[in-house]
Amino acid sequence: MSEPPRKLWMAIAAASAVLAAAVSVLLLVVAFRAVQRERAAPPPAERAEPATPSVAPGSAPGTAVPSGAACDVQRSAPLAFRSAKPDDTLRVTIQGAPCARAKLSIVVRDPSGAELYRYEAPFAPHLNAQLAKEPLSQAAEAFAESVLANAGIAGTTDQLPPWLDAQAYYSEHRDALKVDEVIYEALRKVRRPILWHATGAETWRSVVYDPQTRSGLVILAGGG
Repeated sequence: MSEPPRKLWMAIAAASAVLAAAVSVLLLVVAFRAVQRERAAPPPAERAEPATPSVAPGSAPGTAVPSGAACDVQRSAPLAFRSAKPDDTLRVTIQGAPCARAKLSIVVRDPSGAELYRYEAPFAPHLNAQLAKEPLSQAAEAFAESVLANAGIAGTTDQLPPWLDAQAYYSEHRDALKVDEVIYEALRKVRRPILWHATGAETWRSVVYDPQTRSGLVILAGGG
């Protein structure tokens, strides 16, 4: 069998080269289009994080902030605290939002503004059965007015009952002694105004001015 003519071999080689080039071009086009599709595709959706509920300051995580009207009550009046003269000032403040979480403060200051006594606590536990029936904002105003009206209702230290041991004193007067016998009997020999105010729905305290510390001294805490 005779060899193909030289021109035939050259034609076959040329055709193979063209075919290989065409295949390479086709592969490049396919790859290029695949890359373009990948770039154009939208990114996968990110996983949505669960919404974090609002938390009130000091509350445990997951505790929703309660809603409701705020309390903003501020009342003040002259007070005879250091002596029989009403030279000092008693100020009652009930503030916070919502009113159910308002803070109560009862503060006594002298004419220069120096603080003589301070009591602070959550307001809501101070509501008695009658005030608890009213809207909180109205109850707050009524409570503040009652503190001013009742301040000093316990009279003066010379009217204190005789000393008894703690258990007997509480059984007799519904007051827990907060000072020892020496201080108590010394107070009974002088005439100092007693500041009285509620510390809860059915609890209270009695406070007198102590010249040595220049501040209020709690002598009795009453109630349940």
